[in-house]
Amino acid sequence: MISTGRVVLVSLGAGPTGSGPWRNRGQAHRVYCPVMRRRRTSSCLLGLAAAVLVGCGDQTTTATTGTADTTASTSESPEAAAPVVMVGDEPMVSCGGPEGWAPSVMAEGIESDFDEAEARQAFTDLLADPEMAGELELSFLADGPGTEFRVLQEEDDEVTLGLRSWSVDGPGPRALAMTVVREGETWTFAGGGTCRLSPILRSDAQWIDVTGATAAPDGGRSLTIDVNERQCTSARDPGPFLLDPVVVETDESVTVYGTSTPMTGTATRPGNPTAQQQIVLDEPLGDRTVHDGATWPPREVPVR
Repeated sequence: MISTGRVVLVSLGAGPTGSGPWRNRGQAHRVYCPVMRRRRTSSCLLGLAAAVLVGCGDQTTTATTGTADTTASTSESPEAAAPVVMVGDEPMVSCGGPEGWAPSVMAEGIESDFDEAEARQAFTDLLADPEMAGELELSFLADGPGTEFRVLQEEDDEVTLGLRSWSVDGPGPRALAMTVVREGETWTFAGGGTCRLSPILRSDAQWIDVTGATAAPDGGRSLTIDVNERQCTSARDPGPFLLDPVVVETDESVTVYGTSTPMTGTATRPGNPTAQQQIVLDEPLGDRTVHDGATWPPREVPVR
């Protein structure tokens, strides 16, 4: 059973990453279509323009593989025990990489030398690149050189942009993220795509998704959660690999931060089975809502 501490997280009350960057560093996005990259065919782009390709973690089976009954002690400082990187009272979030930004910057962006004039020139140059122009015109820069943007992250000559409408809750409809890199006097496309925001994990664990919960009858304090590993794991039984979840309780909600041990080697089978974990709350769930802390903002999950 999991015992929880009680704390109000200012920025998390309404709302991971391991490795697996989403940028063009020879690796694909860990959850969604591996976003368009240089020298990549347009097959992925078509998925971006119409609909996100479902990731392995979303191809769950209906079979249940058993209950992982784990034990954790109550922390004297549950806020400090939350498994995410914090900056002040905000979690750092990202589209899947190990580096990210605070949610408060997503609406307007951070201050950067990559200003309006620089962006318009960069977008113009990218759209003039015969190798990339056709694909960029269909997705990232469909609005032309005047595409709305904000700078989410900047490191040396690499800039990550949020394109179109973003808010403190993340990307809006049609919004994408794109990384560009300065090479000499020009900017080149480095990668990007749709963005499923998650808080950045402090450990090398990987996020699991909480998909449902069952409250104890008669006002009991136990809560059983349904979980699925997010990464491809060759359809392994997740039970032995589930780590103790961190649970944050407030007067209005219960937020569960679930993780598992990453798989080693190459996944050879699709689909991730569902497993259960049992949690003991400080107080009965009552009319409080349950949220999955692996997403930003934390997603409310159905309670049976």
